[in-house]
Amino acid sequence: MINKKFGRLTVLKELEEKSNSNKVYLCKCECGNEKAIRGDRLKNGNTRSCGCLQKEAAGRRTVHGASSQWWYNRYSQMVQRCHNPKAHGYENYGAAGVYVCNKWINDPWAFGNWLIAEMDNLGLTEKTINGYHVDKDLLGKGYYGPDSCVLMLAQKNSALSATNRMKKCTLKNIETGETVEFKSFSDAAKFLECSNSTVSKYNGKVYLEWSIN
Repeated sequence: MINKKFGRLTVLKELEEKSNSNKVYLCKCECGNEKAIRGDRLKNGNTRSCGCLQKEAAGRRTVHGASSQWWYNRYSQMVQRCHNPKAHGYENYGAAGVYVCNKWINDPWAFGNWLIAEMDNLGLTEKTINGYHVDKDLLGKGYYGPDSCVLMLAQKNSALSATNRMKKCTLKNIETGETVEFKSFSDAAKFLECSNSTVSKYNGKVYLEWSIN
């Protein structure tokens, strides 16, 4: 765990104290703050900063006048479900390791400009975009950003999610070397207590960790 990075946090050392039998680590955030955080909360993605990330997300509505734009509600929902533990859907996004890239989270206009460019490519307008989703899974990167997302018809997005849920996959625990095969992404996601998109992102990668103790 030492020197590993989780979101904005870098693990400095393990502390002697424990919380509900879970190991506790001293972490340093990119903003400079240091904070003691439970290891399970780092590994399952529940904690990705010292708290500054949530504050930034909460205050995003007033940045650069973006809140008055027609696309801002779409942007805000994306940020909230990834970075606000109290938001609807957070358990399937932020808690599962899905995040919004720094470029978008720091500048709502970067998202808005990307979205409008994608709409132009597809010949869409503000009135015709309602049937489309910003999809993060087709390109296989599993996070929200200009190099990982595409605009996709909602029906195709749902179909893609359904297809991914039925794909077979194999996961390897880097701590023990144990390999487990699953009949579908859904089965693997239930085992890991995470989202299908997280399984898709790490399928077959030897560095996946599923133990949280």
